[in-house]
This record gives sequence, structure tokens and C-alpha cells, in this order.
Amino acid sequence: MSDLPAARLDYKSVKNTSITTGIGAVLAIVFGVAAFNATVLSNMLASFESGKNTSTAQAEVKRQSEETAALLKQIQGQIKPSQSQKYPQPAPAGFYCLSHLGGYWRRS
Repeated sequence: MSDLPAARLDYKSVKNTSITTGIGAVLAIVFGVAAFNATVLSNMLASFESGKNTSTAQAEVKRQSEETAALLKQIQGQIKPSQSQKYPQPAPAGFYCLSHLGGYWRRS
């Protein structure tokens, strides 16, 4: 009967170890889930901010494109029609084109 108190001490030790391990495991799970949630939230906010910045950049590009198109139309309106035709028209059928001489010659 002298072994009975020693067995009870071993049982208390196992019981305390089990409770401590269980509490530690629960705390590890809770902190792990909290860390995962914090990471997901941080990434979602970063993605949202990135999308907002992209939207702003797209609006700026669109505005610059419209300004460029308006300037191009203005420049095209200022160019004289004679300046826009850099090369002479091709010679009609039956003629030689002698543009450097200033005219056309009929084939014989």
C-alpha cells in the first residue's frame, strides 16, 4: 500500500502536464489564427490601395491622351494642304513623270 501515494503523485503530475499542454495548444491556435487574420487584412488593404492608385493613374493617362489629341488636331489644322503632300502625284497613264523638271512628258 505504500505505492499508492506515489501513484497519486504521478497522476497529478500527468494531469498538470496535460492541462498545461492543452492550454498551450489552445493559445497557440488562437494566436496563429489571429496572426493569419492580421496578415490577410493587411494584404487586402494593400490591394485596395493599389487599385485606388491604379485608377488615379488611368484617369491621368486618359486626360493626357485627350490633351494630346486636341493638340494634334490643332497642329493638323495649321498645316497647309500643300505642305501635307510631300510627294507629287503619280503620272497619268501614257506619261512620264519628270517632277524634277516640273511636269509630265507624253510617251511617243
